[in-house]
Amino acid sequence: MADQAPNIAAYTGPMAGVSNRRYFDERFADLLSISRRLRSAVTVLLIEPDHIEQFNDRYGQLAAEECLHKVGERVAKSYARSPDCVARYAEEVFAVVCLGCNIEDMLHHAQRLCERVRGLNIPNGDSPHGVLTISIGGVHRLANRESTEQQLIELAERELLVARKDGINCVHIA
Repeated sequence: MADQAPNIAAYTGPMAGVSNRRYFDERFADLLSISRRLRSAVTVLLIEPDHIEQFNDRYGQLAAEECLHKVGERVAKSYARSPDCVARYAEEVFAVVCLGCNIEDMLHHAQRLCERVRGLNIPNGDSPHGVLTISIGGVHRLANRESTEQQLIELAERELLVARKDGINCVHIA
């Protein structure tokens, strides 16, 4: 048991249910391998709070970190199935990998996550909604041998940019 404690600490961050980037990279490779073997779809989502830099400037770093903490917990609760992986991918970005879902369900689920984060009612004077919102970009693919983690992340990043260009509080999954 004592030997497991350092391993757990190496993979978790301060947010309940949200892993760190190290764990995400390892788990994503495993999930992609499973997806290939089972010939099932894999979905990669990148989730970023809208106007988070302005939020940080207006309310301070401590408030921004608390905000990210609340968003991360909401993401983790929304994607809590055992095959799902939720992690803080970058400073202000969360990543989710899901197996075996269809794109319609993923779109619906992502849109509900946007509603749930908005429902946290975190004040944000830089948002036209008056509260913090998120944008989600993602990719949904049937993984093949040529599919790589980096490829899927790059596609999800592009879709996050599309979602952000469409406005705030948007979801775009291709």
